[in-house]
Amino acid sequence: MQEMVSKKPTELRFDLTAGDGTQVYVTFQNFHLDAGPEYTIHLDFGQGTAGDHLSHGMIAHNGMNFTTKDVDRDPYLPENCAHNQHGAWWYNQCGGINLNGEYATPGFKHPGGYWLGIFYQPYSLNSLKATKLMFRAM
Repeated sequence: MQEMVSKKPTELRFDLTAGDGTQVYVTFQNFHLDAGPEYTIHLDFGQGTAGDHLSHGMIAHNGMNFTTKDVDRDPYLPENCAHNQHGAWWYNQCGGINLNGEYATPGFKHPGGYWLGIFYQPYSLNSLKATKLMFRAM
């Protein structure tokens, strides 16, 4: 993915489906990833029906390194956000997005805490039914 988005200006898009079937989206211009092993994410403020927010949207994760359960590269001390939220991501203080969390009953918060489920806080803390991440050259 890093190699594909490093060639020319790229747009990132999230399509999100709520438990009731409602669909929203958000797009981010100037998306790219630095080379590994950190795979630092770079993008502009998101636009679309799902929203974006400086404190808990995807823009809050701009400049973050990709964190996994076995390699903690997030700035949150003393814990590993990927371990705490059960999914790898570009976490900033474990943040308000977890599209790689545990699948839970769509439309409801994960029984162990919303942060364990698949959610996008600018839109909803309830577990999402489906997510799609796409990117394209501009």
